Amino acid sequence: NEWSMTISDAKEYVITDLFDANCSAETISNNSVTLIVEELPELTLSATDVTLNCTTPTATITASGAYKYEWSYLDQTGATQTKSGSTLALQQTDPEVSSLVTEYTVYGYSENANCQSVDAKTVKVTEDFVKPVVDIKISETADGTIPERLDCYQQNIKLEADLTNNKETIVEYIWSSGSDNNTTLINNPGAYTLQVKGENGCISDVATETI
Repeated sequence: NEWSMTISDAKEYVITDLFDANCSAETISNNSVTLIVEELPELTLSATDVTLNCTTPTATITASGAYKYEWSYLDQTGATQTKSGSTLALQQTDPEVSSLVTEYTVYGYSENANCQSVDAKTVKVTEDFVKPVVDIKISETADGTIPERLDCYQQNIKLEADLTNNKETIVEYIWSSGSDNNTTLINNPGAYTLQVKGENGCISDVATETI
């Protein structure tokens, strides 16, 4: 016997086939098969654009809408890597690489029929662990000269942050003198240090000037 049916709803169907092999009512048997139709997963993500930096060094992305999940991405060598699970835990890929952009793609699958979601979802992860660069320079006096030392005539010297080689936005200055802006006025000899913090939360190496 041949039969057909149109299925449009995601539910469980029991199909029963009654047949009479010998054209005799006594030989009628009952065969059945269960057909499970599932909806294609529709994925949603907790975030699609993430930035990791010194302020936020880790993050977790959560996928929902499916029974199981498969993530894939290209590593630094260009090889495809995969991960499973509904959550994607993120952290700095390589401490030696301060700036990196990686795209993670995830598909969702249904529970019984293992149906794959029609559309994949993508997460863009930007890693920004670039440290700012700073040095210290002695400010010119009113007559345009650079003082070399403190003495009876030069009783204070202004030090300033030299950001010539810096490309980051600076949000904080950390002087050993206690100053919190881009300059400090000192009147005692000694070694003075400066660090700066970038917008990404990363702090520079220590710069030192001895007066």
